[in-house]
Amino acid sequence: MYATLCNIPYHLHAICVHDGGADSGHYFTFIKDHYQGIWRKFNDIRVTTVDEAEVMEQSIGGHGAMTAYWLVYISEAKFKEYRTININAYDPED
Repeated sequence: MYATLCNIPYHLHAICVHDGGADSGHYFTFIKDHYQGIWRKFNDIRVTTVDEAEVMEQSIGGHGAMTAYWLVYISEAKFKEYRTININAYDPED
């Protein structure tokens, strides 16, 4: 059923991380800015730029109670498109 998907390139775009146990915790999200080639951490009202090593460290588990909860991948076509979009130049009036 998924055999044809093995030939489709994809790229990691976002990771939601859960920090805590099954009964409580906190969620935050890393999203890749493909235009600038940087990761941003969205944690409540704070948005910070982080390096990829921090993204992976906080996502793979074994770093306290943090582990990836879900991941978002994008297709090669979307990856190429997102590499041309400067989200920092976004104007909601356009």
